Amino acid sequence: MAPLQDPVAYQAELQSSRQKVVLYEAAAPIRLEPGERHDFMVKHDIKEISTYTLICSSRYGSGEDAAYQPQYFKFNAANPLSVRTKMRTLDERVLLEACVENATQKPLQLAQVRFETVPGVKADPIHNSASGRSENPDPRLPDAWPDSYADGLQDVEPGGSANYLFLLSAEQSTGHPDRPRKLTGALGKLELRWRSSSAALGRLQTQQIMANAAAQTDLSISLLSLPQASSQQSRPCLLSDSTLRIHCKADHSTKSLSWL
Repeated sequence: MAPLQDPVAYQAELQSSRQKVVLYEAAAPIRLEPGERHDFMVKHDIKEISTYTLICSSRYGSGEDAAYQPQYFKFNAANPLSVRTKMRTLDERVLLEACVENATQKPLQLAQVRFETVPGVKADPIHNSASGRSENPDPRLPDAWPDSYADGLQDVEPGGSANYLFLLSAEQSTGHPDRPRKLTGALGKLELRWRSSSAALGRLQTQQIMANAAAQTDLSISLLSLPQASSQQSRPCLLSDSTLRIHCKADHSTKSLSWL
């Protein structure tokens, strides 16, 4: 084979069902001496679940001697985590439970689970005191994540799951600080970061999580106070044949007259 006299142009493209992205393209053709090779590395974040084709190609020569040599590599991008959520409305607050399942065939290490709220909503993670919490288990992750779980790279086996609980509430209004506001519409997104068995860092963000449509009720009752424990008791205690006194509030939301 005659030695290659013309410079070689290289290109790497990634094609999905929706678009084609150029990952690498040499600024100028490169001349290769006999036995010489040219290596390059590209990185690209996969954000779409689809079938991809990586096309690595070279061009050299001109006119009738022009040559184009492509190589095709096909692969599927699948979601490594399955996230299921369940919500329960408590007056003006919402309890959000997230179940994160490892959908791969290898263990994963969850590094951060955070609920990114929309403006006007705040999220407080409800932690398990037995599991403990570290401020930043992974030095490559952001330090300022006060509203997230950080349980020290929690291992999740293939097919296994981990559960997290957040208490969502509306931020107090400056005009009516004592008037709680019910949560409606979009609440926010869950953001998860993990490490694979090869130590690669992954990130997943869910779609917007919407508040459940609250059923309209004519009458609601809320508990304001319970009997207090005495100095000799660690918790309230009710003796037999005694009276239990609790303080409740009933809110009537219709314009008609109702009787309790």
